[in-house]
Amino acid sequence: MTKNKKTREQIQEQMHGSNMHRRIFEEVGRIASGNMPVYFDREFILEMTIPDLYFPRQRLAIYIDGPVHRGKQVEKDEELRTMLESKRKLNVAVLKYDSDTDGEFQRLMAEIQKLIDIEDLRK
Repeated sequence: MTKNKKTREQIQEQMHGSNMHRRIFEEVGRIASGNMPVYFDREFILEMTIPDLYFPRQRLAIYIDGPVHRGKQVEKDEELRTMLESKRKLNVAVLKYDSDTDGEFQRLMAEIQKLIDIEDLRK
C-alpha cells in the first residue's frame, strides 16, 4: 500500500468520526442485532453518497447530519439524496443535530426508533 492510500476503515473514520455517529451506530447495532438487517455507511454509487444507516427491508437510508453539514454542502447533499429517492426508490430521512450531547443522542435515537419501529424488535 502506498504511503498516501487510506483503508476503507480510515476513510469511514474520517467521514463519520463524530462521537454522535459512533454512539448511534453502537445503539442501533445493539438493538437490531440479529433481528433486522442494518448496514452502516452503505455506499450507493450515483455520485458518491453514503447514508449513515441503511435498512434494506424498509428501503430506508438515514443520514445523521451534525454541524459540519451546513453551508454549500447542504444543496449538494439534498441533490444526492433526492436522486436516491427517485432513482433507487429509497426512503431517505435526514436527522440533524447541533451538538454532541446526551439529550441530542436520545432525541436522534427516538427519531430512528419511529422510522424503523425498533420497539417491535425488542419483543
